[in-house]
Amino acid sequence: MESVSLGVNYLIGVVLVGVAVWQAVDTFHHGSLFKAVREWAEEGVELGEWALARLNMLDDRLVGHLLLFLGKLLLCPFCLAHWLSLIFTAAYCATFNLSGVTPAVLIWLGAVKFATLCNDGFYSVTRLHAEIEEEIELPSVDDEEKNDGA
Repeated sequence: MESVSLGVNYLIGVVLVGVAVWQAVDTFHHGSLFKAVREWAEEGVELGEWALARLNMLDDRLVGHLLLFLGKLLLCPFCLAHWLSLIFTAAYCATFNLSGVTPAVLIWLGAVKFATLCNDGFYSVTRLHAEIEEEIELPSVDDEEKNDGA
């Protein structure tokens, strides 16, 4: 009976961590709160590419690689999902006293896949309003005034 409840804990972990990762990545990549961080990451990628192309000193090249890595990590939703899932999985396992490397890895990678499937499956339903407004022709204020006046 204990193995069944343990399996349920792992399945719940995959779902909870997956949903948390999905929301965290979505918030980071679309939220105005993180716009400055996204801009910093873009600048880090550009600076890292510049440093790698022009600098020959080992320390400068290491900084270039680090800037490039961190910038791309933050700008790639799939990459960010893996790291956030690792952090959230560690927190989940610590909170519920789940031990073992194999179960933690299963929750970690299962949650990434679950988050990816949710994002892809519900993409059209969960789009932010700003993105939807770009695709839909909304009536302008001028059009509404013309219709009210007619």
